[in-house]
Amino acid sequence: AGEFTVGEAFYRTTQLRLHTVCCGATDSQREHSLNFHPRATSTMAKSLWSGLTIFGHQIFGSKDPVAIALLGCLVGVIFASGCALIGWSANHWNFGLYLATLAVYFLAEFLISAQYEPQDLSTDSFLINHSNAYTLAHISAIVEYTLSSYFFTLLRFRFIMWLGALLMLGGLCVRLAARITAGSAFTLQIADVKRDSHRMIQTGIYQYMRHPGYAGWFYFVIGSQVLLCNLVSA
Repeated sequence: AGEFTVGEAFYRTTQLRLHTVCCGATDSQREHSLNFHPRATSTMAKSLWSGLTIFGHQIFGSKDPVAIALLGCLVGVIFASGCALIGWSANHWNFGLYLATLAVYFLAEFLISAQYEPQDLSTDSFLINHSNAYTLAHISAIVEYTLSSYFFTLLRFRFIMWLGALLMLGGLCVRLAARITAGSAFTLQIADVKRDSHRMIQTGIYQYMRHPGYAGWFYFVIGSQVLLCNLVSA
C-alpha cells in the first residue's frame, strides 16, 4: 500500500472489500446482506477500519496533492459545520464558534507555510495531527463538552463563553501575527542546525512579546476550553 497514492489506496481497498461482500451473490442475498446481517456487518466494519487505517497512514505527512486536497476538504467541512451551529443552534453556538475558529487556524497555518516554506509543504502543514497528546486533548474536550451539555447545563454561563471567545480569537491573532512577521524564520519543528534564512526578529509583534507564537497558542487553547465551559480540559 505504501506505493499507492492516497486515492489509489483507498479506492483499491474499498473495491476489494465490496467485491468480497457482494460478488457472486444473488439479488436476494445482496438485499439480505444489506439488512445488517451479522457476518456482512462484521465484514463491512473490517473493510471500513482497513480503509481508514490505510487512509490515515497515507494522508498524514504526505506531499501528495490528493492527500492535501482531502485534508483541505475536511477543514472546509469543519468550518461549514461550525458556521451552521452558530447560525441555527441557540444552545450550541459556542461549539460552532470553536469548530469554525479551529478550522480557520488549520487553514491559516497551511497557507502561511505555503507562502514561506513551499518546499516543505505537506498535510502536516495544517497542524491537525501535531501529536498524539494534541489529538487526545481535542477528543477529550469534545467528549467533556458533550457530557456537560447534557448533564450540567446550569454550569454554562454566557459571559464565560464570550470571555473564552475573546481569548481564543485574540490568541489566534497573536499566533498568526507571529508567524507572518517571522516568515521563513518561524519553524514548526525544533531545528538542530541554524539555517541561512533564520534571523533574530525584532520587528512587528516581536517588539512587544518575546515568544508571541507560543503565547498566542497558549491563549488560543485556554480560550477554546473557556468558550466550551470545559472545567476539566481548561
